[in-house]
Amino acid sequence: NWPFSRRGFRASVGVSSGFVPVEQSRWQSGSSEAIVLVDLPGPMVWANKLKLGATTSSVTHRQFSLGGSNGIQGLPIDAHFGNIRSFGTTELRFSPIRDASIPMWLWWVTTIQFSSSMELAQVDDKRAAGWTVGLGAVSDIWGQTPYFTGIWMAKSLDYGGFSGPYPTQFYLRLGQNF
Repeated sequence: NWPFSRRGFRASVGVSSGFVPVEQSRWQSGSSEAIVLVDLPGPMVWANKLKLGATTSSVTHRQFSLGGSNGIQGLPIDAHFGNIRSFGTTELRFSPIRDASIPMWLWWVTTIQFSSSMELAQVDDKRAAGWTVGLGAVSDIWGQTPYFTGIWMAKSLDYGGFSGPYPTQFYLRLGQNF
């Protein structure tokens, strides 16, 4: 039920290799990801994601970040970079309004979702945890293709030495986090 899946799973594995011209920087990397969505009774979905990866890169933009949208969302993306990553998140999604047709100015809202998640990650020997809360909606403009959009607030927890002082992070998304 795109763009608002309530159950299912996805697994992926990727490998890459590269170099920076005119430098001696070369790398190989591999990563994997697994996502499971569990349809709970009523308007609830339990979403889970696990990511693992390793790289030989000394180039920062090819390493794994502990923070940012692909890590602990409550940490800035430059909190820590490293070569070995493990990451897990569990999220509870609550949709009190589903399959509706609420007219707005030029669009119709069909679904409203509230979500809350906990995240835990390790990059090399650094660990961090955080939480997110969000509000999203599925809507369509003039009755065309529906899309999901929302805003999330994220904060790191006092775990693994990454308690702050990091400001609350905000994410505007055009789609589910996962």
